[in-house]
Amino acid sequence: MTRKILIVDDIKENLLSLGALLESNDYSYISSSGGKEALKILSTQHGIIDLIIMDINMPEMDGFQTAKLIKDRPKTENIPIIFLTAGREDYAKKMSGFLDGSVDFIEKPIDDVVLLSRIAAFMKFKKAHDELLRLNKGLHKKILECERVEEKLALSSIVFENSIEGIVITDVEGNIELTNPAFLKTTGYEEKEILGENMRILKSGKQDKEFYQEFWGSICGEGHWEGEIWNKKKDGGIYLEYLSVMSIKNANGETLRYVGFFTDVTDRNEAERLLIHNALHDTLTGLPNRLAFNNAINDAIKKAEEDSQLMTIMCIGIDRFKKLNDTIGHGAGDELLKQVVKRFQIITPQSTIISRLGGSEFAFLFPEISHEDDAFALAHHILEEIKSPFKINGNDNYITASIGIGIFPNDGETSEILVKNCILTLNRVKEQGGNSFQLFNHVMNMKAVEMVNIERNLRKALVKDEIIVYYQPKVNIQTGKIVGAEALVRWVRPEEGMVSPAKFIPIAEESGLICLIGEWVLREACRQAVEWHKCGHEDFSIAVNLSSRQFQERDLVATVRSTLKETGLDPNKLELEITESIIMGDVESAIFTMKELSVMGAKLSIDDFGTGYSSLSYLKRFPINTLKVDRSFICDMTENIDDAAIATTIISMGRTLNLKVIAEGVETKAQMEFLKKHNCDEIQGFYFSKPLPANEFKELLDNGDFDT
Repeated sequence: MTRKILIVDDIKENLLSLGALLESNDYSYISSSGGKEALKILSTQHGIIDLIIMDINMPEMDGFQTAKLIKDRPKTENIPIIFLTAGREDYAKKMSGFLDGSVDFIEKPIDDVVLLSRIAAFMKFKKAHDELLRLNKGLHKKILECERVEEKLALSSIVFENSIEGIVITDVEGNIELTNPAFLKTTGYEEKEILGENMRILKSGKQDKEFYQEFWGSICGEGHWEGEIWNKKKDGGIYLEYLSVMSIKNANGETLRYVGFFTDVTDRNEAERLLIHNALHDTLTGLPNRLAFNNAINDAIKKAEEDSQLMTIMCIGIDRFKKLNDTIGHGAGDELLKQVVKRFQIITPQSTIISRLGGSEFAFLFPEISHEDDAFALAHHILEEIKSPFKINGNDNYITASIGIGIFPNDGETSEILVKNCILTLNRVKEQGGNSFQLFNHVMNMKAVEMVNIERNLRKALVKDEIIVYYQPKVNIQTGKIVGAEALVRWVRPEEGMVSPAKFIPIAEESGLICLIGEWVLREACRQAVEWHKCGHEDFSIAVNLSSRQFQERDLVATVRSTLKETGLDPNKLELEITESIIMGDVESAIFTMKELSVMGAKLSIDDFGTGYSSLSYLKRFPINTLKVDRSFICDMTENIDDAAIATTIISMGRTLNLKVIAEGVETKAQMEFLKKHNCDEIQGFYFSKPLPANEFKELLDNGDFDT
């Protein structure tokens, strides 16, 4: 690297004369016209400046100030400075200069011989200084290397002593030379007892001769072996360890020692075994779970195929178990399930595999039953035996069960299809009242497939704008004025037209899609009502049905509130219709939700009133505004005295409770006149209009009142 001298002087002639002197004596230089410029040069080229020659008397920043700043910087503090002075400086100034970094003072006019001799002396000193630094750096590096070796040795010792793995070092004969505390803790030996002993002292006897042949063959051939091995502790206890052994060789490839690392995995293996067991078994009953049952069926299917045999599976569900569980308590319910399992195990053949699918549903695999008559006989026997009382907490509990039966391969060629078809059959039996059994039939399967297809297409309909809202008018029976409408969801498919609500609503309920559909209908109905308000129909109110799934949603109130805010609909113009069966499922929770909706300002109506089982004591607690008389009482009330009595009673009761009463399903003038006579408030039905799309309903609104 080229070394240079930095000349600092504010007089240009001085810089030129000094530069010429240095060049003629083979020195390279950089010139600077002041202290600030010198500092900038040093900030970028400090590594190549060997010496600074600087005038003391300079404007803005004199030589002493500049020198102090140079010495305050770590990267430039060791560069020697020769001051040039125009006169003799006093002793105090020179001492200050030396403290600020000067190594010499030369008076002007400059004697070239003196300056060059001083420069030569400092350059010689600088060279010696740099060599000393280089030697010190090399020595420092060696010291650091030694310290690192010592640190590594110390670290290795710490790791060896504190490792949770057992470590053992042996000679080529397998005699133990060194162990760590983890080795001693696992084996139970003290260091003085084990040193010098052969590793055979740990031999458990659980591995055969072939194992050790493979063990030593791998070490001698590949220099390494790892795997699980059973060893013996000092007290004779057997433990499983995961061992890794490697050979230590010299430069000539000769084996000097063996080192082994091991971990006691006895507990881990037991935990893994327990984990696997729990993954395949039900925690309450200890029975195989659905996954294990599917594996068992797959094995049985393979054998049945090999032997060209049939086999039977059954899915059994306890009838109305949830209601029973809520009555006797969940602890007692669990005890009942355990007793049921014990009875199953007693009354079924020994070869039976029983599984708990979940809740109160079980599955049975009968590998030796290949004829449906035998399956029917066994199912009948199970149902009869299950009727005998189960004693829980001193009380007799009576239950019945439903059974779905499937036979391989007629009712399914895989475990998944067999179980699915059996559960489908089981659910069908429950729907018919339970306490019976059925064999799977393919007509039922076709219906199940149809339901799956409807659900799949319904999901697509939500994003393809196939779901729309129709509106059926509510008419004030005294004035004939349309005072509101009920929003009704419709599904229009391009390829097949209108899909019956009776066909898709139950499937939407079961799949949970009803919540998405209901939320969309609520938003669309509120938006449409606001549009009609803007057209001059300010008194118009909109009614929206809430499904059971919607009403149970935790965020129902928040959804209604955000919808009203988003659409701008006055809450008093929204009526939410809820059926009796929904609110009577969990009365206290229903009352809480209804009160929140009522406080918000929304109106509440009980739909299909008279078909459920609500009592007056509950009815007066519900914050409702309207009762809707179910159409089943309206259609025959002009001919059937009982229906007429029920309709008039509901109207009278509503008036007594200060509730509005609406009759739905009005189709004839006679029905309308009967309801008008008995002071029903509002009616809706085909007598006035069927449900209409929004544009047609708007025309109905604009045309004015009906004739009542």
